[in-house]
Amino acid sequence: MDRGLVQLAPKEPEQSRLLRARILYSSKSKKGEDMGTLRLKSRQWIVDEQDNIIMGEGRRDILANIEKTGSINRTAKIMKMSYKGVWSKIKVTEGYMKTKIVQTDKKRGSQLTKEGKILLKKYTLLKERCVKADDKIFNAIFSK
Repeated sequence: MDRGLVQLAPKEPEQSRLLRARILYSSKSKKGEDMGTLRLKSRQWIVDEQDNIIMGEGRRDILANIEKTGSINRTAKIMKMSYKGVWSKIKVTEGYMKTKIVQTDKKRGSQLTKEGKILLKKYTLLKERCVKADDKIFNAIFSK
């Protein structure tokens, strides 16, 4: 384990980023030496019955960037991914959900469908609430 870090979740797919809690904890080891600062890292994915990832931080970023830029190509460049990589994640999610989340048009570019906007909004809300709950639990356990 890295000095001063606590990881509660197992290794997860590379496309998701770690969420770092804003809670800091300083402590002494049994020998009296400073253990450094402890932080909580947590990640959340929405998955289906077969554990296929429907939504995670990477896909949230893809949808948010498409919403902002109106372009899958620009989204890919911003995220340092290939166009095919971004498009594949969109199509896989659409396949699992059996609904379209991104609409493309040669004249108007790309935009989130109603379902895509709802998915992005609900996942963002979930993440915010999970961070608050994680912070509360981490504080209760490690601030003693």
